[in-house]
Amino acid sequence: MARDTLENIQSVGEYTINHVNNDIWKRAHQTSARYPREVSEFEAVGLTPEWQEAFVPLVAESRLKYSLALRSSQTIDLNGVVLLIGEVTNLHVEREAIAEGGYIDIESLGSVAVSGLDNYHVTDSLGRLTYAKPHTKPEIFG
Repeated sequence: MARDTLENIQSVGEYTINHVNNDIWKRAHQTSARYPREVSEFEAVGLTPEWQEAFVPLVAESRLKYSLALRSSQTIDLNGVVLLIGEVTNLHVEREAIAEGGYIDIESLGSVAVSGLDNYHVTDSLGRLTYAKPHTKPEIFG
């Protein structure tokens, strides 16, 4: 089985993570199709590459995206899955989504979540809780 994304990350040593939002979720899902190596997923699904880093594009339509330097690649013996550990080198987020204390309000960005391979959900914050300490009950703040 071809694993172009994994091979690209390991050869370049960098990768990006782009949060999917409610405007692009169908196109983002389509990037998981097994396109031939010579086909640009960006072109195939109608997303725009944003070249702010040297080797790896971000997704212009993503409202929260970050670049990482690959620090470790480990194959899990139990199932053959490759675990990548990266160091965040750049963060790009719409300024309006940054709340007090640096908290990023993903709901304001329209970020979506996925369960399984193909079921997408909108997020709905239940609230931010105080720092957990023994002998105290969590309280909602913010």
